[in-house]
Amino acid sequence: MKEKVQEKQIREEKLNEDFLDLNPNEEGKYPFSVLSKEEIAEKYNFKKVKITGIFDHGNEFRIEKKWDGLNGFEICTPLITHINSKGEKCGIIVNRGWLVEDFAMNQNYYIDSPHATVTGFLYPGDPH
Repeated sequence: MKEKVQEKQIREEKLNEDFLDLNPNEEGKYPFSVLSKEEIAEKYNFKKVKITGIFDHGNEFRIEKKWDGLNGFEICTPLITHINSKGEKCGIIVNRGWLVEDFAMNQNYYIDSPHATVTGFLYPGDPH
Protein backbone atom coordinates (compact mmCIF):
# COMPACT_ATOMS: atom_id res chain seq x y z
CA MET A 1 0.00 0.00 0.00
CA LYS A 2 2.87 2.36 0.83
CA GLU A 3 4.32 1.84 -2.68
CA LYS A 4 0.99 2.83 -4.30
CA VAL A 5 0.80 6.02 -2.24
CA GLN A 6 4.39 6.89 -3.13
CA GLU A 7 3.73 6.19 -6.86
CA LYS A 8 0.64 8.42 -6.77
CA GLN A 9 2.64 11.23 -5.16
CA ILE A 10 5.40 10.97 -7.80
CA ARG A 11 2.83 11.06 -10.62
CA GLU A 12 1.08 14.10 -9.12
CA GLU A 13 4.40 15.96 -8.80
CA LYS A 14 5.29 15.23 -12.43
CA LEU A 15 1.85 16.36 -13.63
CA ASN A 16 2.32 19.69 -11.83
CA GLU A 17 5.55 20.46 -13.72
CA ASP A 18 5.72 22.56 -16.91
CA PHE A 19 5.16 20.94 -20.30
CA LEU A 20 8.19 19.29 -21.92
CA ASP A 21 8.67 20.06 -25.61
CA LEU A 22 9.01 16.77 -27.56
CA ASN A 23 9.50 18.37 -30.99
CA PRO A 24 12.58 17.10 -32.84
CA ASN A 25 15.70 19.27 -33.09
CA GLU A 26 17.21 20.58 -36.35
CA GLU A 27 18.80 17.16 -36.96
CA GLY A 28 15.42 15.46 -36.70
CA LYS A 29 16.23 13.81 -33.37
CA TYR A 30 13.68 13.61 -30.59
CA PRO A 31 14.93 14.52 -27.10
CA PHE A 32 14.40 10.92 -25.99
CA SER A 33 16.01 9.19 -29.00
CA VAL A 34 19.43 8.72 -27.33
CA LEU A 35 18.07 7.36 -24.04
CA SER A 36 17.59 3.78 -22.91
CA LYS A 37 14.11 2.44 -22.16
CA GLU A 38 14.81 2.81 -18.42
CA GLU A 39 16.05 6.41 -18.82
CA ILE A 40 12.98 7.28 -20.89
CA ALA A 41 10.71 5.81 -18.22
CA GLU A 42 12.43 7.74 -15.44
CA LYS A 43 12.57 11.05 -17.28
CA TYR A 44 9.29 11.08 -19.23
CA ASN A 45 6.65 8.73 -17.72
CA PHE A 46 3.62 10.72 -16.54
CA LYS A 47 5.15 14.08 -17.51
CA LYS A 48 3.14 16.67 -19.39
CA VAL A 49 4.38 17.06 -22.96
CA LYS A 50 3.58 18.93 -26.15
CA ILE A 51 4.45 18.20 -29.77
CA THR A 52 3.38 19.65 -33.11
CA GLY A 53 2.71 17.77 -36.34
CA ILE A 54 0.17 16.49 -38.82
CA PHE A 55 -2.26 13.68 -37.98
CA ASP A 56 -1.93 10.77 -40.42
CA HIS A 57 -5.49 9.41 -40.36
CA GLY A 58 -4.68 7.04 -43.24
CA ASN A 59 -2.48 4.99 -40.87
CA GLU A 60 -4.68 5.29 -37.82
CA PHE A 61 -5.63 2.14 -35.93
CA ARG A 62 -8.16 1.20 -33.30
CA ILE A 63 -7.81 -1.03 -30.27
CA GLU A 64 -11.08 -2.70 -29.35
CA LYS A 65 -11.96 -2.20 -25.68
CA LYS A 66 -15.03 -2.30 -23.47
CA TRP A 67 -15.63 0.48 -21.00
CA ASP A 68 -18.44 0.45 -18.47
CA GLY A 69 -20.11 -2.36 -20.46
CA LEU A 70 -20.04 -0.47 -23.77
CA ASN A 71 -18.21 -1.63 -26.89
CA GLY A 72 -15.72 0.86 -28.23
CA PHE A 73 -12.20 1.60 -29.37
CA GLU A 74 -9.11 3.46 -28.31
CA ILE A 75 -8.17 5.61 -31.29
CA CYS A 76 -4.43 5.70 -32.05
CA THR A 77 -3.24 8.13 -34.72
CA PRO A 78 0.30 8.75 -35.99
CA LEU A 79 1.37 12.39 -35.59
CA ILE A 80 3.98 13.11 -38.27
CA THR A 81 6.51 15.68 -37.06
CA HIS A 82 8.99 15.71 -39.94
CA ILE A 83 10.45 13.89 -42.93
CA ASN A 84 13.95 12.46 -42.35
CA SER A 85 16.91 12.60 -44.74
CA LYS A 86 15.75 9.33 -46.37
CA GLY A 87 12.35 10.84 -47.16
CA GLU A 88 10.60 8.77 -44.46
CA LYS A 89 7.79 10.11 -42.29
CA CYS A 90 8.79 10.39 -38.63
CA GLY A 91 6.49 10.89 -35.69
CA ILE A 92 4.84 9.40 -32.65
CA ILE A 93 1.62 7.51 -31.99
CA VAL A 94 -1.00 9.56 -30.14
CA ASN A 95 -3.63 7.64 -28.18
CA ARG A 96 -6.54 10.00 -28.68
CA GLY A 97 -8.76 8.18 -26.20
CA TRP A 98 -11.71 5.82 -26.08
CA LEU A 99 -14.84 6.25 -28.19
CA VAL A 100 -18.09 4.30 -28.22
CA GLU A 101 -18.23 1.95 -31.22
CA ASP A 102 -20.85 3.78 -33.33
CA PHE A 103 -19.07 7.11 -33.03
CA ALA A 104 -15.63 5.65 -33.76
CA MET A 105 -16.79 3.69 -36.82
CA ASN A 106 -18.27 6.84 -38.42
CA GLN A 107 -14.98 8.72 -37.92
CA ASN A 108 -16.91 11.66 -36.47
CA TYR A 109 -13.91 12.53 -34.32
CA TYR A 110 -11.70 13.84 -37.14
CA ILE A 111 -10.69 17.46 -36.79
CA ASP A 112 -11.06 20.01 -39.60
CA SER A 113 -7.31 20.52 -39.99
CA PRO A 114 -4.80 17.69 -39.68
CA HIS A 115 -2.22 20.19 -38.29
CA ALA A 116 -2.14 19.96 -34.51
CA THR A 117 -0.20 20.78 -31.39
CA VAL A 118 -0.93 17.93 -29.04
CA THR A 119 -0.63 18.28 -25.28
CA GLY A 120 -0.90 15.35 -22.96
CA PHE A 121 1.21 13.11 -20.81
CA LEU A 122 3.40 10.13 -21.52
CA TYR A 123 2.19 6.86 -20.15
CA PRO A 124 3.90 3.49 -20.62
CA GLY A 125 0.59 1.75 -21.38
CA ASP A 126 -1.28 -1.11 -19.86
CA PRO A 127 0.24 -4.59 -19.88
CA HIS A 128 -1.60 -7.04 -22.14
